[in-house]
Amino acid sequence: MAQNATIACHRLGFHRQSCLPDSQPELDDGSRDVTIQPQADHLRRRRWPPPLAAPAISDLTRGATKPPPAAACDRAARRAAVAVARDRASHRRRRHHRRRQICHAYACARDSTPPMRRGREEDPRHRRRSPGCVEFPGTSCGDPSFTGGDGVTYYFHGRKDQDFCIVSDVDLHINAHFIGNHNPVYKRNFTWIQAIGVTFGDHRLYVGARKAVVWEEDEDHIDITFNGGPINIDTANNAQWVSKAQSGLSLQRTDVVNSIKVDLANVFSISASAVPITDEDSKIHSYGKTAKDSLVHLDFRFKFHSLSDVVDGVLGQTYRSNYVNKMNVTAKMPIMGGAPKYFSSGLFSTDCAVSKFRHIGGVHALAA
Repeated sequence: MAQNATIACHRLGFHRQSCLPDSQPELDDGSRDVTIQPQADHLRRRRWPPPLAAPAISDLTRGATKPPPAAACDRAARRAAVAVARDRASHRRRRHHRRRQICHAYACARDSTPPMRRGREEDPRHRRRSPGCVEFPGTSCGDPSFTGGDGVTYYFHGRKDQDFCIVSDVDLHINAHFIGNHNPVYKRNFTWIQAIGVTFGDHRLYVGARKAVVWEEDEDHIDITFNGGPINIDTANNAQWVSKAQSGLSLQRTDVVNSIKVDLANVFSISASAVPITDEDSKIHSYGKTAKDSLVHLDFRFKFHSLSDVVDGVLGQTYRSNYVNKMNVTAKMPIMGGAPKYFSSGLFSTDCAVSKFRHIGGVHALAA
């Protein structure tokens, strides 16, 4: 009886000392011999989860409480295992949520303050990233990935030296010009957005990255034109330019060079940063960069204030209220296909197959 009680007690996780029979010799002061206690302490330290409070020794050994059956012990063990697994899953969720909070806080800080200048001696893993590289709705970054209005990040590779409509609405049309590089080793083409052409009302706005064989950190690599005329804006942080031809249109530098923000009141806000492909980037991603071109491109962040529900384009369609995402969003790299229907004959052409541009009533009708 005592042996069975000890085994049942041990199965439930009780301390070994609590499972000793009443026949254990007593000391002169009436207490029990604790010579086995060091070994019991060792077992206690190794046991997880911690043992429950043990019933009185006399109850187990004298028959006042019968040892629990094996089935009860198995159920208790299963419940304990489920509880441990649940705690671990909860811990992973909390850790993941905390990481997202840190990333979002860092991203917000970057977006609200002028981005860091890229230092030559910085760790490449901590190198300054442009506003477009934060995965918020309306961003375009790198080889190019887009984060749609629905919050899903996907890739659209386009084709080298061709133009594609990324946003097409009734009175707003944005095309992007793609540049590329072919890596013969991996037989793969990589593309980036080099420039955008924004058509609204009777106006045309061009924002592009200037080609550079060697990237110079202190040199401005962004070209901007409005209705065919160049816009000269001082190379100073927060320097501004305000249009006289279109009310509500303004430009502002968010860094001394290579980062600008274009605003059209009640219509859109576009942040753009010129970024090169470094040797480190090429080595990591196998871009196949050569000494002939630093592959300067633009990363963007778009904000739209008055899109209609018929908007289309690589990015624009994701802002429709009835948009259904048909990509495999569980894939490591969700890719949007159908490049031919987004193809435009020129940077300011509105002839892509999904074009919605009608230019009715000017830009003020869109803002209204």
